[in-house]
Amino acid sequence: MLAQLGVFAPPSTHLIDDFRPMLARYAPLHSANNLSRLVHDVLAMLDVNVLTWPAGPPTGAEVLARCQHDRTMSLGSVLRAVYDAGAAAAGSTIWACKDLENLHARCGSTPAGHARWVAGVGPGRRRG
Repeated sequence: MLAQLGVFAPPSTHLIDDFRPMLARYAPLHSANNLSRLVHDVLAMLDVNVLTWPAGPPTGAEVLARCQHDRTMSLGSVLRAVYDAGAAAAGSTIWACKDLENLHARCGSTPAGHARWVAGVGPGRRRG
């Protein structure tokens, strides 16, 4: 249904729940090697996910290039870059993450030229 509206909404991945407990093993993320390891591990999880993404997971190079625009270098930065790249591959500028652990997240947008994102919006939830 969301795809008919031009929204990239791939199957749930639960990457936040999977990677948050292991994040210390990738620290500090400002290290290019550590960031690259995290990105490649996240993409490997997408690759073995039972429900595949429409165009498959983006490449590590695509995600790392998008991470360069985010100064925070966090798990959220990596996930946003993964979804931005997925949306771009699907020809969309809007994406939705359907993972329930993201319900507390706020609406926002990425830097100019990147996909807009909305997380945790549903019935009775305030936007922005």
